[in-house]
Amino acid sequence: MNRKPFAGLLAMVLAVLVLHSPQKVYAADVMSALPVLSVAEVVARTLENHPALSAAGHESAALEHEIDQAGVRPNPELSLELENFGGSGEFSGTDRTETTLRISQRLELGGKRSARRDVARSALKLGLQEKELVRIEVASKTVARFLELVAAQQREAVARDQVALNESLLSAVEERIAAGKSASIEKKRFSSRLAEARLELRRVQREVLAARQVLALSWQGDRGDFIAAEDEFLRVAEIPERSSLLADLEDSPAVQRASDVRLRTEQELRLERAEGVVDPTLSLGVKRDEDADDHALVAEISVPLPLFDHNRGAIAAARSRLEKAREGKNAARLDLERQVVRGWSELDSAYDEVVSLRDEVIPAAEETFEGIRYGYQAGKFGLLDVLDAEQNLFAAKSLQVDALLAYHRAVLELERLLGRKVLKTVHYLTFSKHEDKQ
Repeated sequence: MNRKPFAGLLAMVLAVLVLHSPQKVYAADVMSALPVLSVAEVVARTLENHPALSAAGHESAALEHEIDQAGVRPNPELSLELENFGGSGEFSGTDRTETTLRISQRLELGGKRSARRDVARSALKLGLQEKELVRIEVASKTVARFLELVAAQQREAVARDQVALNESLLSAVEERIAAGKSASIEKKRFSSRLAEARLELRRVQREVLAARQVLALSWQGDRGDFIAAEDEFLRVAEIPERSSLLADLEDSPAVQRASDVRLRTEQELRLERAEGVVDPTLSLGVKRDEDADDHALVAEISVPLPLFDHNRGAIAAARSRLEKAREGKNAARLDLERQVVRGWSELDSAYDEVVSLRDEVIPAAEETFEGIRYGYQAGKFGLLDVLDAEQNLFAAKSLQVDALLAYHRAVLELERLLGRKVLKTVHYLTFSKHEDKQ
């Protein structure tokens, strides 16, 4: 049986497919037709008009107004007092009426006004921190959807190459059957393999479309007429030491928020202590005696007697909340440390898998594939051997896509937890306070 014509055709097809990167197939087919959006562009679109950020902005504005209100002094009171009229006898008319017009002002002591302002300022600081946490959360979810789309695009590229290979093999087998060099059962075998490859391609194509639409909904878009840029997805950098990540826990958003909560409770305790100080009220007015047709000034000072209410209950409650806030910060730091340790372990595992697949597994699979291809030309291997080698190669490339996705998810999660960049060359989130920190 003469294998040379078919072997030459098969060798040429396989050589092209091995050298053709699956990541580039998608770009060649689609990039010219659809706009390419980077992760930064996607995040910017999402943050521009996101309802959660708008709501947080309104809350911040409300807290700023509360600062203004907290600094307002108590209003003075104006009173008008009438005496000795509408009675009996000589008091039956208004001739003996005494009229007093008085203005009173309560004087806040103990630093109540400044304490209220400090409480309002600490609430605003906490509100701005909450707004930043909302921004980070929204951006993180958007980036996660972006990564899912890029991974789906990569899987489609792998599936396209598998379909192309199986179509070429089926054509070659049909030529051999027509020439009487192979049994007709061979066509059924490769037709089944091609049908499976096409089914997988349709599945990942639906996955890509769904991932685009879900990502577009992040900025309330109704069409997924774009593709996600893949440059950063294919870029892998060495990971930092775990100790360097754990050294920055105090600057993380979660711990900073816990610190702001503690600051607010400290200011609330100071305010409750100030509320325990009694406030005197000063009054000054003028009195007119209708009977004598005379006027006189009247002055008064009144002070509440702290016999029953010393505000001790409110002070004790504020003190308990302060202790709770202190323990809450310790708990937040401990929980963050656990999450960072777990996140670093996932990043380390994903990085090891990516590097192993890139430097060892895939090169070995390509070398094995080439060896079997040449062995087939020499008549030492059959078509099933070639197909098995091809399946192993593309399975390794599919594993590489999964490993890359796990790697970038771990990078994103650590950025979200720590509030800063984790790697020098790969990063997804921006942070106003830690933009340049490594």
